[in-house]
Amino acid sequence: MISQFILLVLFSVGVYILYRKAQSVPEISAIKWVGTLFTVSLVILVVMGVLFIFQLFSSGWLERFDPGDPKSVHRLDRIRRFRLSSRFVHLQNTWPTWRKDIRQAFEEQGWTMRVREPYDAIGIRPRWTPFRRKRFDRVFLFYHPMLNVIVVDQVLKNCERLIFDNEKTQPSRRNLVILLTDMTNRDEVTSAGAGTVNYLGKLDGRTSLYPMLIDFNAGRFFYPLDSTLMRITHRFWYRTKRNQLLNYIREQVPTTDEKFPSYADVPDDHSDFQTRKYAMTSDVLSSDHTDERDT
Repeated sequence: MISQFILLVLFSVGVYILYRKAQSVPEISAIKWVGTLFTVSLVILVVMGVLFIFQLFSSGWLERFDPGDPKSVHRLDRIRRFRLSSRFVHLQNTWPTWRKDIRQAFEEQGWTMRVREPYDAIGIRPRWTPFRRKRFDRVFLFYHPMLNVIVVDQVLKNCERLIFDNEKTQPSRRNLVILLTDMTNRDEVTSAGAGTVNYLGKLDGRTSLYPMLIDFNAGRFFYPLDSTLMRITHRFWYRTKRNQLLNYIREQVPTTDEKFPSYADVPDDHSDFQTRKYAMTSDVLSSDHTDERDT
């Protein structure tokens, strides 16, 4: 942040000095393209100023949430940007084939999906890279009926290992991991959401991993708050995929004014914090609301 402010000040001072120098020399000020050059510089300066102000104010809510702290978890649960509308609460009841349909949606977009335990599927799609080594995009679909932050951490580490293990055969710079759950323990899923929201996503200078967590029971959609360490092109691609997935989920439930009833474990500011620890096993339990897994 300080370095950006120094750069903004130096650029402003430099443009101002050059402008004064140009105005003091009539021969230079009479040249048309010099005026255009200063206009472009002013536009760039304004854009830099707006971006700096945005980052200055946004840094206040880029909180690192503690999954073991009840107050921190409750603050995360109250953030509206991670909530879907009330018609998506208990979505597993109105959309019983969600695991199968999400996988098919990726296949229809050209992804090659393969079942690999403990994931529902791992998909790859070749990228258009002319005159360069062939590269891929990769997506991991992972379902767990008892998801918590420990499982999320293990899944992310396992995804990182698989990405680097396949670097020579199927290199992928952009990688998605979509965590799915219909667990009814809201606090437990929120703690898992903290692991997703806190994740920075940068694996090395060229490779990134972007997690998203969909809570079908409570109607929530978690994703990283801070993605500034990722390359700009990667951030744009992840945001596009996130919006596409959200739009696909919204299409499954028609718009209605019906209000789904809330359930008993919605926390308030003074509620008890309930969590349990589960280890990720190689055998993923099947959802009570889904058909048998495709093989």
